[in-house]
Amino acid sequence: MNRSELLAAYLAEVWGRPYRIGQWDCILFIAEWADRLMAHETDGDRQPDFAGQLRGAYTTEREGIAIFTARTGLNAAIATGLTIHDWQLIPIRSRDIPVPDAQTPCLAPGDIILTDLHHPGIWDGAAIVAQPAKSSGLLRLHPRHALLSLRAPHQ
Repeated sequence: MNRSELLAAYLAEVWGRPYRIGQWDCILFIAEWADRLMAHETDGDRQPDFAGQLRGAYTTEREGIAIFTARTGLNAAIATGLTIHDWQLIPIRSRDIPVPDAQTPCLAPGDIILTDLHHPGIWDGAAIVAQPAKSSGLLRLHPRHALLSLRAPHQ
């Protein structure tokens, strides 16, 4: 199964999960994808268990963020949690100014995308797919909302 097929299967599986902070939310949507992607890229040799560390460990978003970092903000927590495990941080825009074309990275399906909204997501090749707060289903965001991309270390 290639990365795009793995992502399609993951998105189909999680489509109808009901939102519940600390059990299934935007943080766990990203954490579970990171776990599956790393297991896939390392032939099942699971690295850190991001979702396992988080699930049930918090009942508010602020508590969830504090597990990985003392800094505030969802993007900082996700970036810190993944980069310490060798995920590559790729800037896409800085302070609402697009990175010049010569430096714009190619987004790959499965990249975790940090946005200027309150929804981190996963690049599916056409849009940023995110878990909406307090709702089931998935949200599709326009690529213009992308700030940073996080790419798995084994890609």
